[in-house]
Amino acid sequence: MTTHSQVPLIPPGEDEPVGIDAELVPLIQALWETGYTTITCCQDLGESIGGLNRRKSAYWKGWVLLELPATDAKALAELAASFGGFPMHWADPDAWDISMPVIMLGPNAVMPGIVQVHFPFIQLEHLTAVVRSRGAQFRAGR
Repeated sequence: MTTHSQVPLIPPGEDEPVGIDAELVPLIQALWETGYTTITCCQDLGESIGGLNRRKSAYWKGWVLLELPATDAKALAELAASFGGFPMHWADPDAWDISMPVIMLGPNAVMPGIVQVHFPFIQLEHLTAVVRSRGAQFRAGR
């Protein structure tokens, strides 16, 4: 199900385009250019959830979702904390929410090894600028 207008982009190392929410195109391109791998993304998770779950829809309204491999999520969070001035303390209302999902498949719990990074949409432009200006340099120093 697609809620937001999408732009087809070809990820690094792939042959086929994938749909990227239009508002996220500059960030996703910057992440790819600096060596990050993305798995999924959503420019407003609350809008995407819509009527499926009113409580979660209200909670995530105005928040971006990025799913990345754990090492890339860690590097992105450290980049943002080091150079961007993004709130990271859990008690700050605009702090990033970073979690590793556990998915239940019947009675079995599966950890797919991805990390979900949620941050307020209002931080999108600034994060894109930080990734573009410092992303590759920061990753090379790690």
